[in-house]
Amino acid sequence: MSKLTKLLIFVLLILLLSFIECRPPVILPPHRLSANRALWEVLRTSMEEPTIRIGLELPAKTVRVSSEGGVYLINKRTRKFFKVRAFYQEVAAARVGYIQEEGKSLYAVQVASFQNEENARRLKKSLEGKHFEPVKIEVDPVKGWYRVKVGSFSSREEAEQIFPRLTSLGYDDFWVVEEKIAYQGKLNIRITTPQYGKLVTTSDPVLCFPRRDESPLMVNEAPYRGAVELFIDDYGKLQVVNELSMEDYLKGVVPCELSPQLFPEIEALKAQAIAARTYAYKNKGKFSALGYDLCPTAACQVYKGYSVENRLSSRAVEDTRGIIITYQGEPINALYTSTCGGHTEDGENIFTDEFFPYLRGVECYPEMVSQDAPRHGMEEEELIYTEDGELANNELAQSVVAGILPRDNFNKEFLEEDSTYGDIQSWIAAACRFLKIELPEGLLYYRQEDDEIRVAELINWLIKAFQWEKRAGFLVSDKDIAYLTRFPDLASATPLTKRNIALLMREGVILPFSNDTLRLTRIPSRAFVLKVICRMLVRIQPFPLARGYLHRLQQGGIIIRYEGSLVSYGLSENCFYFKSFASKVLPTRGIDFTPGDEVVFHHSGGTIDYLKVITDPRGISHDRYSRYYSWEIRYSQQELSRRVNSFFALGDVVDLLPLKLGVSGRVVKIKILGMQGDVVLSGLKIRSVLGLRENLFIIERKTSPEGIIEAFTFIGKGWGHGVGLCQVGAFGMARKGAAYQDILQHYYSGVDLIKTY
Repeated sequence: MSKLTKLLIFVLLILLLSFIECRPPVILPPHRLSANRALWEVLRTSMEEPTIRIGLELPAKTVRVSSEGGVYLINKRTRKFFKVRAFYQEVAAARVGYIQEEGKSLYAVQVASFQNEENARRLKKSLEGKHFEPVKIEVDPVKGWYRVKVGSFSSREEAEQIFPRLTSLGYDDFWVVEEKIAYQGKLNIRITTPQYGKLVTTSDPVLCFPRRDESPLMVNEAPYRGAVELFIDDYGKLQVVNELSMEDYLKGVVPCELSPQLFPEIEALKAQAIAARTYAYKNKGKFSALGYDLCPTAACQVYKGYSVENRLSSRAVEDTRGIIITYQGEPINALYTSTCGGHTEDGENIFTDEFFPYLRGVECYPEMVSQDAPRHGMEEEELIYTEDGELANNELAQSVVAGILPRDNFNKEFLEEDSTYGDIQSWIAAACRFLKIELPEGLLYYRQEDDEIRVAELINWLIKAFQWEKRAGFLVSDKDIAYLTRFPDLASATPLTKRNIALLMREGVILPFSNDTLRLTRIPSRAFVLKVICRMLVRIQPFPLARGYLHRLQQGGIIIRYEGSLVSYGLSENCFYFKSFASKVLPTRGIDFTPGDEVVFHHSGGTIDYLKVITDPRGISHDRYSRYYSWEIRYSQQELSRRVNSFFALGDVVDLLPLKLGVSGRVVKIKILGMQGDVVLSGLKIRSVLGLRENLFIIERKTSPEGIIEAFTFIGKGWGHGVGLCQVGAFGMARKGAAYQDILQHYYSGVDLIKTY
């Protein structure tokens, strides 16, 4: 072997050893990475749609990242894969180092906060012109607002000394804030695996992405689409950022902001998807100083990744891909609120810098209520009562629907007469056919059809006919019988009759008369017998009634939103109409019609013969379906004082004086009177300081005999800030048949929808 050959071999060995660590060879990443859009962005490859970076706000110093298909690691600064195994099922990233205390905290006075940076800059310039120094603007790491702060003080008391000066200049919404001090040292990220221990230590950002696109990354056991970036911020905190495509991001937002389980209307979810996309489009980069675009909380938009994705909400995202809301060609700041309490508010009344023509307060009510249908109730002679004083029209109508009572026999004169053996025999046989059960052998014994029957005998007969003997023996104990049958006219009843009565009372089938008797020896009316039969049947097998929502009337019929579709039905000439209000079901002459009302109906061959409209006692607001449509919170004077004094040193709260109401009736400026001082609050800060769900409230006071206020009761409506799209209101509009375009253009004034990609 020549010297030259030996030299070449030696050089090659040296080069080879320089690349080999005490680890297995590197498995190179796949050549085609088009499936992973987040990685495309990192590698500066063209994208079909924008990506977005979400700071996951994990408090731990260590985070675990895993994927069933394996995890690739890349150095984001050098854009090169780390020289370690190409992928692992699980890695752990930890902050390396220990932060020493950086001296005492500093304090500043926050004069205002804005969502618009330009407004913050204008205030900064104004304060500097009035010789405040230093004046600085900081981005709120949680809400993303621009905070304008004055001064740098060593104590809270020193900071409070400039309060009178600010008040004299017309500022009234300020407070002392404690400032974080940035970490001055340098920390590293250490990557380890359960199998091989330490892999790498680096001060550069580390990007983790799944080897297989169908296996999402797990961050501390929570799955996320796209990639995850790890880096250490200026305060020494290990930051975890999820970078993914805009549409994949929205799939993890929409079900958190508007639950598809609670509010399953696709048009409302489409409106929510477009509003969320527009908000992200408009506010992307809001937290760029912190290394990401948006936060995952309600301060931005709630985002919980892959685990919350839902088929219906994902469909809403896909069906509206790339659509955003614009005003005069520019994306709007698409604010939205959970529940507006019947009316949204002008943006500037809640957020001082949101003076936009499209954020105007609007009613959250249908534009009109149809007057096409009869709206008067039944005449007294059409109401059928049983002898215990109960209105029985609803049960009797259902007995006709179930085929127990012939329609021709549905009249007051016939039904209020005494029942006979022949009537009951016929109805029990029909009820058994409805239930598809055999009539018990020996139940019907010979009698004349016009023979009379007493209530006690009727009860025992029905228990046996519908095979409730075992139910009575199991559900009702001897002690229950003694407790439930304490009526003066039951002393001579047999033990069997008492047990059966106890069961029917337990099930709500029969109730006592107003004079505390059951009158078992009376001959029951036909209406009473049918009412009892119907109530028993409902507990065995519900009547074949459907549920839907009124859409609109049409010639000779009605359109009902049923199981997600609009279905046309005819209306029988002999249709039974009812209106339900709370626990009362009242017969009517026709449909008391409001679009979106829930209905219970029965149809045969596409023709409705029973229709019950359920009247909502909360009214007709689109957002009445929210559990927070109305609420009430009570504070004692001491409780409210403690809460207020955690923000301002006012001493005991003496009273609250609303100074200004918005277009919706919201309290947009309020004065808090204290024993040691007063403060005026505006906009969103009102609900924050007072601990309320909304600014839409009135105040009731409880006073002592001496006239001192002892407690405050806030009676309110809604949940959230009340500006822009009302999310539950969108659901209510969709239930009434509105498309997503109608919903968005109702809550955002004068806007257009455009497709950006």
